[in-house]
Amino acid sequence: MHHFKRLSLVVVGTFLLSVAFSTSSEGFSHRRRASRSGHDDLFRKLGISKFTNPSDAPDFTLQDLQGNSISLRDFRGKVVFLNFWATWCPPCRYEMPSVDRLYSQLKGRGLVVLAVDMKESRRQVAEFKRDFQLSFAVLLDTKGTVSSYYGVRGLPSTYLIDAGGRIIGKKVGPRDWATRNVVELFKQLLKNNEAPGTYAGPPIVSEPSTPFPSVLFVKSSEGTIYSLQDKHSGVVAKLGRGEKLIPFAKASGGEGWYLVKTQKGGVGWIRVVDVEEDSKLGRQ
Repeated sequence: MHHFKRLSLVVVGTFLLSVAFSTSSEGFSHRRRASRSGHDDLFRKLGISKFTNPSDAPDFTLQDLQGNSISLRDFRGKVVFLNFWATWCPPCRYEMPSVDRLYSQLKGRGLVVLAVDMKESRRQVAEFKRDFQLSFAVLLDTKGTVSSYYGVRGLPSTYLIDAGGRIIGKKVGPRDWATRNVVELFKQLLKNNEAPGTYAGPPIVSEPSTPFPSVLFVKSSEGTIYSLQDKHSGVVAKLGRGEKLIPFAKASGGEGWYLVKTQKGGVGWIRVVDVEEDSKLGRQ
């Protein structure tokens, strides 16, 4: 009799757990469907074409106004606002201030803006950025190669790229990118990066308890700079012993990584164990 009671309790307990799990899963699934539905409504209201079958965004590397090489893959794990434009384009000039306002509001949440100028000189673009007081990254597509990758037919053209590196939306022509609905859309896209099962990118954790070095030197015979905090991710550069690096941030936990810039302008991650502050490591 006691055995039967214990068995009954086990069966009832298992049933209740399965019901709870099913309810939780259904609730999460419902929230995800509601989120997607909300996205659809906002995309439609804002006149942004939403890609039902997102494709991988073509990777590229371009120079910024300081001569640094910037690659799209550097921002995997973040939502990227990729805009093609030119200084001579009146609609581009119209929307640029609103792009900067959007970026100012959401850059702390992981939004990246890459403004790719088409076929103009560094001087022209630098003057425009200064006059408009733009704070986001401006890249130079001097030969129009990258715009051809994306099939750009008119300016401005904007592509929305999710944390997985896929194009999820496109807008041809100008708009005010700082309206309440636009900000809400990007907040939802950025929030999705934190949902279970999505890739939110590597955590950047500063360590204020220890002095942050201004310069690092490659310690190992071959120091590898990776695009992510992962030895299996893309390789940005391979450097020899003693080469100098400028650190931007440090991620603690696990192996420990530095986000660094090389002397040639490459930006990526290197393991803490592969660098040190000793300037005597300079090449012989």
